[in-house]
Amino acid sequence: MIIYIANDSYQRDEEKHSILAMTASLEGRNQETGEYINGYVRLTQSDLADGVTFEKMTYDEKLAACKKKMIAWLSADTSTTSSTSSN
Repeated sequence: MIIYIANDSYQRDEEKHSILAMTASLEGRNQETGEYINGYVRLTQSDLADGVTFEKMTYDEKLAACKKKMIAWLSADTSTTSSTSSN
């Protein structure tokens, strides 16, 4: 499945001329099965490695950071959440 950043926006600190956070809209689709995924991910400086800034990140690095955060959500322990019905 190819996943890409469809749209992104930034929260800026105008006084320091830096980016504080990024919100990305991710989309992906498997051409063979028709399955798809989409969602919004907000990255802050705490989601980045030491010394890395949004200004210096490439598209691929931003996409990897967003995927990493999504994977963490999807693999989180769900034993404490309420149950939902299955289709």
